[in-house]
Amino acid sequence: MDPKNELLAECLVKVHLTVRDLNSKLMRSAKKYNFITPRDVLDFIKHFVELRAEKKSELVELQGHLNRGLDKLKESEDEVVELQGQLKVYQQELEGQEKAANEKLVVMLGQQREAEKQKELSVKAAANLC
Repeated sequence: MDPKNELLAECLVKVHLTVRDLNSKLMRSAKKYNFITPRDVLDFIKHFVELRAEKKSELVELQGHLNRGLDKLKESEDEVVELQGQLKVYQQELEGQEKAANEKLVVMLGQQREAEKQKELSVKAAANLC
């Protein structure tokens, strides 16, 4: 027998025995007895099966919802990994461009100093001529 069905059968037996014991106590304390017919038992089992099916359906729906959420998280993780790869490429490009810009700046500063020296020489030469 399937473990789930075995557990369900044990549960139904336990409910049946509990009802029988409660009826016995009721008989002793209140001198009253509730008769439980086979139809009552079948109605109880039918209701129990319907309730189990309903709860199973809810759980399946919840599991589907959770699986969709997990899929979204996995997609997000993949996107993050891809974006991190792109970021590394962009950072390398940026570092290369920054290095090139710094080299150009050094060249420009050198040219500016050279131009200032030439200007000073021109000013001195112009002063000497005057």
